[in-house]
Amino acid sequence: MATKTLNELAQELYSAKMAEKTAKGDRIAIEQEIAGQVTIDGDKGSKTVDADNGLRLTVTRKINYKADVDAMRALDLPEGVIPVKHIPASWAFDATAYENIRENHPDVAGRLADCVTATPAKVSVMLKLG
Repeated sequence: MATKTLNELAQELYSAKMAEKTAKGDRIAIEQEIAGQVTIDGDKGSKTVDADNGLRLTVTRKINYKADVDAMRALDLPEGVIPVKHIPASWAFDATAYENIRENHPDVAGRLADCVTATPAKVSVMLKLG
């Protein structure tokens, strides 16, 4: 068996990378179609559905948050209803606490709304066999 030249290997690598790029685009498009067909109650959560022939799909939706922690702390809210936690030498946004406040303290959530930006995260689609 003859050894391939560096040029031949480079050409094969280029072809493989282009095929990989095309396959990734195809996968993402298919995942988006699947996500469009699997409904989840609310803005976040996951749902597993049977896709027949031993295939199961799990679609997960999440929310990404960006928060101005200093602005939140300046609102002078009680410690139990402010979605920040103290970490060494700083404060950090606590998304779980914020979601709890949104559900249980809408009046406080209204005051915090200007300090938080929520955007949907990329939908995750997981394929399971069997």
